[in-house]
Amino acid sequence: MIPGVRVLLCGHAAEAGAEPGEVLALLAARGVDASVVEDVCTRPAALEGRGEEGRLVLGLCDRRPGPEELQARTRRAGFGPFDAEVVPFADAAPAPDPSSRLAALLAARAAGLAARGRTVQAHLRPELAAAGLSRRSLLTGGTWTYRPVAAVGQGCLGVERCGLCVGACPAGAIQGPGRPVVDAEACRACGACVSACPVGAATLPDADLPGLEAELAVLVEEARAAGVPLALACGSAPRIPEEGDRVPVRLPCLSVVTAGWVLQLLVAGAPGIVLAGCGDACRVGGAGRARGVVETVRRVVAARGASAGDRVRLYLGGLPEEPAVGSGATAPAPPGEATVGRAGPRLSEPWATTAAAAALLPSGAVLEDLPAGPGVLSVTERCTLCGLCASVCPTGAVALERGAVTSALTFDPASCAGCGNCVPICPEGALRLSRRLDRDELSGGRRRLRAGAEALCRSCGGPVAPGPMLERIRELLADEGPGLLRLLTELCPDCRAAGRAPAEGPVRG
Repeated sequence: MIPGVRVLLCGHAAEAGAEPGEVLALLAARGVDASVVEDVCTRPAALEGRGEEGRLVLGLCDRRPGPEELQARTRRAGFGPFDAEVVPFADAAPAPDPSSRLAALLAARAAGLAARGRTVQAHLRPELAAAGLSRRSLLTGGTWTYRPVAAVGQGCLGVERCGLCVGACPAGAIQGPGRPVVDAEACRACGACVSACPVGAATLPDADLPGLEAELAVLVEEARAAGVPLALACGSAPRIPEEGDRVPVRLPCLSVVTAGWVLQLLVAGAPGIVLAGCGDACRVGGAGRARGVVETVRRVVAARGASAGDRVRLYLGGLPEEPAVGSGATAPAPPGEATVGRAGPRLSEPWATTAAAAALLPSGAVLEDLPAGPGVLSVTERCTLCGLCASVCPTGAVALERGAVTSALTFDPASCAGCGNCVPICPEGALRLSRRLDRDELSGGRRRLRAGAEALCRSCGGPVAPGPMLERIRELLADEGPGLLRLLTELCPDCRAAGRAPAEGPVRG
């Protein structure tokens, strides 16, 4: 049983070709608590007293109220502003078996709500309802509606170490220094910051990653079983393209979608993906981002062979993007692909992209100069193993591993977000970042970029610094007296602070 979520259907499912009794039976088999309330689509009182049931999924016909009125009704019934969601019966109508499709859509939304984190005050921006003022609305709280706002919470690494959400926000609504702050007036609730954040600190109610993963796990299985594509659609898109049967997934904006998301869905077995946006009129430039996503996906999938290149299409403003990325969105998956990652998609970046690319790309494949996504780091001999690059890496892709004998700068390509924070902070200019996907590197695990012997203190025998760092210090202080050089290069910080003198004899490093 899916805990904390109740599904209610209005009694007009038959108008979309679905049988309410069959839908309830299918939902029960999926562990979903559901019932039919004949007039829930039109009578506000039908929801009264149901707020204690936790969260709510409503299956409604075309008589359903608008978003503001629906939010007012569910709030009066005791639900939070974003604790109730609607699945229109029309979304299931194109399917050959509308009852089965409607049950899958309702179950997916219920699973997503159950996995979604709790809404916090920072997520709520009150606005005066478009319907205006009335005596009844003042008494019942219907005067106000709430718009979702992104929030940055616990776990944030700060702008100095990460800042990926700041760079990802197309509205410039997130600013530092320190922990980023979201300007609620400027936020467009597109979700771009959520998919960019590598630690899950950026959140938005309708772009909650655990919730979306749970919902998509159900829907990708439905799409695979039906042999039809998933349609990832902006909530403001005029319509989801109606070229045959599709499994619809409503998102706040295409800006939340990454190339890794699409690749993960393909790896999980989706026969195809349709990206449906609201076009170049998008207030946050989602169209341009979607084009970059499709270009990256096209290159990854095409690397498997020509038969895989026709599985992703882009629609903007309800019209096919020209040139369309392939014409056969339901082309069969390459051999063996549909059996990989069947547990469901992983949406956290950069791992969504790198894990899917490692599964999809053939051995030896290298994709250079991608428009966005992970990177590959290299270092020159100028690296001193100071570790500054590791201190600003938000994903731990770069790490300084200090040992008793040897210290090493290591790099994990599968964890690199391609943010580039490490490059400008290097005092020696020793780092280079190329934006590419190399299948063998992604599968090879963490590797050493640079290593050096650890110098030992001549007084206590403890570690001083890596040899390359001491070599650089000697180079920079060549004109200083020998006493200062010995103090800095032959004593550990504790012995320096204690005023000890270095002992005579050889020293390593």
